Amino acid sequence: MSSIARRVYELLVDKAGLNKLPFRSVPYGYVSLEFWLGAIVASAFAWLAISGILLLLYYDYTNPAEANRRLLETKPFFRAILVSHRIAAEIMILGAIAHLLRNFLVGAYGKPREILWIVGVLAGFIALQTAFFGYAAIGDKIAVEAINIGIGFVSSSLGEYFGKVVAALAFDVSEATRYLRVIAIHVAFALILGLLFVLHFTLFEAHGIHLSPKESRWRREPHTVDEKRSDIAPWFPVNFAYILVIAFGV
Repeated sequence: MSSIARRVYELLVDKAGLNKLPFRSVPYGYVSLEFWLGAIVASAFAWLAISGILLLLYYDYTNPAEANRRLLETKPFFRAILVSHRIAAEIMILGAIAHLLRNFLVGAYGKPREILWIVGVLAGFIALQTAFFGYAAIGDKIAVEAINIGIGFVSSSLGEYFGKVVAALAFDVSEATRYLRVIAIHVAFALILGLLFVLHFTLFEAHGIHLSPKESRWRREPHTVDEKRSDIAPWFPVNFAYILVIAFGV
């Protein structure tokens, strides 16, 4: 029975072309959180995109704080979406910091991955801006204080004239439409972040995973895992299954 099941499985994989996917495979020993911190970030971002679209359908820029309070009382599912959106943002930021620190410590930013590293750092910066404008879009008392701090920061750090221009562009001069501007910038940053994620993943697939410090002996020379190694795990189902575990875990 097991041989029949295996043949059926191999037939389905072959017919679906899953054994020919253009994704790099990694050794079995690399299937761990140390090498998959980026998957945590990507999984959190995926839920942020889904929950963000749902929240956007109910967003009222004229009085977001009162609208949220009303929705929390009248829509049973709204609290779960709103809270999970906030928690996913925190997971994404913390995961990105851990991912960056790990790759910095093992020297994964070196040749030939310089552009991959630059795109990743830029994505981290955009993620922080996205999180700030998303938090400011809530419209409660703390969000108002955050906006005031943001206005004061850009006004003082970018010069008297240019700082005021940037503050006006970011937060609008009219309080009546301020949150429309804030949520629009939040969505724009989220879209840019999504494009950077795609570029980052594409560059990663082009260069492959960096050797573990144990195998490279902490050397800074260019290293890429040889996909002809005997301990390479097939992308499907091993990598695919692990990605699902991380995604549902997040």
